[in-house]
Amino acid sequence: MVKRYVEEEGTQEVDRLFDSAYRGSAVLATSALNLGEASSVLDRKARRGELSGDVKAAVSLMLREVRTLARLGSFVVVPLVGRVMRESIAVVLRHHVYVVDALQVASCKYVNCEAFYTADKELAEIAEAEDVASVLLGRRPA
Repeated sequence: MVKRYVEEEGTQEVDRLFDSAYRGSAVLATSALNLGEASSVLDRKARRGELSGDVKAAVSLMLREVRTLARLGSFVVVPLVGRVMRESIAVVLRHHVYVVDALQVASCKYVNCEAFYTADKELAEIAEAEDVASVLLGRRPA
């Protein structure tokens, strides 16, 4: 999510995903908790000078885009229901990863996503180990 609002490696790929969602040819998904985490990351980037513009405007834009795409049927905010939390904990115990990262994988599994997009190589490997196809953002093939 953050790459949509902060210009960095992988931003163009994320922009293409959002463009596809706006055209109705893709459905994006994330956990409700991960929206909060994205807000926190945007705030941290703003304090470090890595975000051009106002952090409140960036968070507001993110939430507006999520609402708009959800209304179009192109975005799913995965609720933090028991089944998702149980799967997150199972991913934590299998892979020894932070629960918010595990939640991303569990949310993807919950909605039967076609691919899990991340810039985190370790998280991509965990998704693959959980039988979820992953796409590593911002990495050029060797």
